[in-house]
Amino acid sequence: MSASGASADTVFDFAAPGADQEGDYVAADGAVVAGGAASLAWRTGPDWAAPGARWRVTVRIASDLPRSSYPVRIDLAAAPDELFLGARGDGLDLRLFDAAAAELPVWLERYDWISGTGALWARPAALSGGTNTFHCYFGEPDHDRPDDVGGMFAHDPPVDVLWVIDEQTPAGELAVAALDDGTRVAAGSVDVTLAAGGVVRIPIAGVPFGGSFAVGGPVGAAGVAEGADAPVPLALAAATLLVPSPRYMDRLCIASPFRAAAVDVRSGTASLATMSLGAGETRCTDVDIPDGGGASLVADAPILAFHNGISAPNVYDGFVAQAPFRELFGGCAGTCLVVALEDGTNVDVWLSDGTSTRVTLAAGAGAILPGNGAQGSGAALHLSADRPVAAISYGDGDGGESVPFLPPALLGERFVVPLDAQYAMAAAERPGTECELLAPDGTRADFQRGGTLAAPHPSRLFFGTATSGTSPILAGSQLRCDGPVWAVFEDGATGDEKTLWPVQVYRPVASPEPAASFGAVESRHAAGTGTVTTPTWRPRWGLLGWMGFAESGATSVPAGTSLRYQISVDGGATWLVPEVGGWRAAASGEAAEPWDIDAAFADLPLDADGLTVRALLGSGDGAEAPVLDELVVRADVVGEPAQVAIGPISSPQQAGRAFAVLLTLLDAGGLPVTGYTGTAALETTVGPAGSFASEPFAAGRAVAMVAIGEAALEVRLRATAAGAEGLSDPFQVVPGDVAALELVSGDGQFGLAGEVLAQPLRVRAVDAAGNPVSALGVVFEVSRGGGEASPANAYTDANGAAATSWIVGEGPNVLDARLEGRDDVAAVRFTARGDTDAPPPAEGEEGGCGCRAGGRPAALGLLVGILAVGLGLARGRRRR
Repeated sequence: MSASGASADTVFDFAAPGADQEGDYVAADGAVVAGGAASLAWRTGPDWAAPGARWRVTVRIASDLPRSSYPVRIDLAAAPDELFLGARGDGLDLRLFDAAAAELPVWLERYDWISGTGALWARPAALSGGTNTFHCYFGEPDHDRPDDVGGMFAHDPPVDVLWVIDEQTPAGELAVAALDDGTRVAAGSVDVTLAAGGVVRIPIAGVPFGGSFAVGGPVGAAGVAEGADAPVPLALAAATLLVPSPRYMDRLCIASPFRAAAVDVRSGTASLATMSLGAGETRCTDVDIPDGGGASLVADAPILAFHNGISAPNVYDGFVAQAPFRELFGGCAGTCLVVALEDGTNVDVWLSDGTSTRVTLAAGAGAILPGNGAQGSGAALHLSADRPVAAISYGDGDGGESVPFLPPALLGERFVVPLDAQYAMAAAERPGTECELLAPDGTRADFQRGGTLAAPHPSRLFFGTATSGTSPILAGSQLRCDGPVWAVFEDGATGDEKTLWPVQVYRPVASPEPAASFGAVESRHAAGTGTVTTPTWRPRWGLLGWMGFAESGATSVPAGTSLRYQISVDGGATWLVPEVGGWRAAASGEAAEPWDIDAAFADLPLDADGLTVRALLGSGDGAEAPVLDELVVRADVVGEPAQVAIGPISSPQQAGRAFAVLLTLLDAGGLPVTGYTGTAALETTVGPAGSFASEPFAAGRAVAMVAIGEAALEVRLRATAAGAEGLSDPFQVVPGDVAALELVSGDGQFGLAGEVLAQPLRVRAVDAAGNPVSALGVVFEVSRGGGEASPANAYTDANGAAATSWIVGEGPNVLDARLEGRDDVAAVRFTARGDTDAPPPAEGEEGGCGCRAGGRPAALGLLVGILAVGLGLARGRRRR
């Protein structure tokens, strides 16, 4: 490497070939070049409907019958773990697309990436009977959508979703409040559309016992009569229900909304009662469940049930029976009771005050839980059991109703209160949950923030007052929270606690429900290795040495990906990787890290046919892809051409004789410009004019053959190539060493006397080897006939030739051509005949001189004879 070389960088920018780069960027094997960077190809179009998402998982929804605009709950607890690891922490990048790549609106229910729980609600326009395939895309950090239920549970026309199966509600009015604008309520003779916060009262018996009514969206509903409760959502129907019994005799009102059902009421293993119901039928039965225990209702079809405690003539402890779950949330508005479905059930109890306990229960047995308090002053509770359980809160000090604990799937974030209320109580799943109470006109009436104890402890929120007989919360008020909560309110008029149902229960319900299952997770990038080959860089003026190799720009190699390289110095015919002391051919798929390429870069050969890079981009699982923004290659190169050096030219040179001139193209540092393969142009700047061209340059050098046509005391050559030029030293050009003057053409012509012959007279000067000699003076002298040569003097040209025109006299003519000052070289003699202006002979006849007028002699012998006779006659005539 010469110190006079120039350091130069070339940048492969993966946009377009740069200076001195030949060819294109070529991507293969799943790689792509786009936007000025190389990466692995993303799936696009119908095959990958969400271009920004890194992953997707197949979601299969099985439906027994074709269904239209049916909200489907997709339980994310059954999803692959990769979904929670790859999606945003809030889950708002989850997107669902159908088989035609159309995106569906979705809503997240209590999404928790830490526990891997939650649900994705979607509402396909149509489900076919059988399996329907969708794709859930995730891993798109920049995608954000509002966490808003929107129109997921809005229906037009309204759907029958609420059942009145307790005996108290039909005895009084039924209050219904709308959560959203445009909510239609159709119950008996009432058919109204409510604005958000609007309340309608359905008359007594407007919905009879065992009847149902339709709503067009989420509402709050409750009976006004003493002991009445909230209507039962159809979404709570299940084949097994578990009913806690705090006290008194028990009345169970049971409905079979879908089809005929046989029901067995059991306490532990003992059967307390059986019942057969027709499709859509509701009936009540009285049983004696042990106080403080529970009974299970086991049916062969989904059923609904409502419980009352009977202490004649009074009715207490009315609540909607629930299916048993392993996890429940609730609050002790009064006293809390938990019961078990199976023997050996362990229940962990976590309280909002930071305490916890565990109880163990037999089948049908129950336990009073800690945290009790009157008028909603008790703790919020979170129950976690190893077997299914049910729990209620009852006896808050007035009224006499009860409310059930709810599983996580029935927690909500938005509720509307249908009656003037004394208080509202909430148990929040997450610490620091914030809730606001909005008046019917939408203004904020109150705001509460739950406790900050870490899960599994719940947090408690309370609105209103513990003072009975007051109603600070107006009917139509809304409770809005930023996280899932269990919520109840107490009727200010009757002192009865009533359940507030979440928005997701206000929907059509099929039996069986459409069920979702998951397939495998797919990545947007294909796992494996793709390649991108760069153009070939050939240093324009020449290479002195390889200096360095580095990645640049926004190049990134995320965890789980790789970015390695191969090098070619023969235009891609052979791919190399470094080894100790040099380079070797790469095995299939073998490549080197950029720092290893850089360390061995100086060992690449200097006679390389340019340099080409092949990048191998790998992704272990296809989740992420490397991005190659720029590559920088550094080399010691020859600088731009600055001078054409003309080698020594011996002096003198002979005129007309070609001689070789050696040219060297140099940079500013005096180094040969080895990369130039064009030619040089030469011209004389002093002396006779002339221009020449060299052969193509090779290794910085070229040869030009030059012949100066005339003798001159001083001649200089200028050579130009690749924008550089140079001047030769002056040299002399002398006439050539002539050996002979040869006749070329023009002898033996006939013409009219006094006129120019048809052809000029041509001679050529040559040396002993027959090579032309230029720049010699030639004298054309008429010796017979009185004619004239024009010009009388000429110089031989580069071909050694000289010429003149001849005006002949009458009769025979003779002209001699000789070299000026060279008496040692024989002259050339030309002869011709000049005729008078006589008419031409007839066709086929010769002229009177034995020749054709104006033409050439019939034969050389005849010409000589004629000339001899002619000369004799002329002499004879002159003697007379």
